[in-house]
Parts: sequence; structure tokens; C-alpha cells
Amino acid sequence: LRELTLAPRVAASGAWKLALESPLYAFQKRVIGSCLAQVKQFFGKRSRGSVRVGHYPRDYCAMYRTAVLVDENLTFCPGEDLITGGYSIARQLWSRGYETRMIPVWEVARKIVHVAHGTAGVSGEKPLHHRSAQRRAQQRARALLAEGWVEQLRQESFLDAA
Repeated sequence: LRELTLAPRVAASGAWKLALESPLYAFQKRVIGSCLAQVKQFFGKRSRGSVRVGHYPRDYCAMYRTAVLVDENLTFCPGEDLITGGYSIARQLWSRGYETRMIPVWEVARKIVHVAHGTAGVSGEKPLHHRSAQRRAQQRARALLAEGWVEQLRQESFLDAA
């Protein structure tokens, strides 16, 4: 919410992939990726330069101003270029003069559980491959579900309205 409240033209806030990586590894990936792009360009292969990797909220880890999405008749459906829903909606917002604000992954990772890990922590139907990861997911799910604000949300009947 912090990013959404910065200005009325901020229509989305969120994070990129919830993968924490060392700065050295991130730098190495950028350098190698840049070198590979140069090699591909030399051989005439076009790059996907239009996709702003890391510069728009991923659709599964973002909050949007609902009124903007409805008023502007926006959709998460990928376009003809088969880009992701998150990039598609971000591009639509940008073309209409709205901003998307990023939250650092390190900040979000403390507060959000990956969907697969959350599901594995709550439901035993699809456990994670590593026993220690499964145990951590279950402990984190139990701790989250035991918090007072979660119980308050359960009691709010207006959230059940269609």
C-alpha cells in the first residue's frame, strides 16, 4: 500500500520474482546476459528488448487500483506477443500515463510466501520435494494463520459478499 499511496497515478505496486540472490550473482547474470545478447545480435537474432525484466510488478505479487483497471477496461490477458499477464497489464497502464512501483524483493520476501510453498504448508496433498522446505513452509503457514489480524479477516462478513 505504501507505494500505491505515493500518488494517484500509481496504479500498481509489487515485486519481481521472490528469489533472493547475491549481488555478485545478479551482476554476473547481467554481464553474461549482455554478452549473449551481443552475440545473438551479431548473428542477426532479435532480442526481446521490449520486455522490461525486473521493472514491473509480477501479476501474482502485485496490488492494483481496482477502479483504474475497471475504468480503463484493462485486462491481464497476454497480447498477441505472448507476454505475461503482469507485463501486459503494466504496459497498458504505462500507455495510459499510470505508474507501476516496485517493492524490493528483500522487503517483500519477509512478508509473502511463494504460492507453491504456501499451498504445501497448508495442504498436505502436494508436498515440496525437500523435507526441510516442507517443514519450514508448514511452520510459516501455522504462524501466519495464528496471527490476530488473520482471525479478524475471517470474521469480516463483507469480504464474503460478491
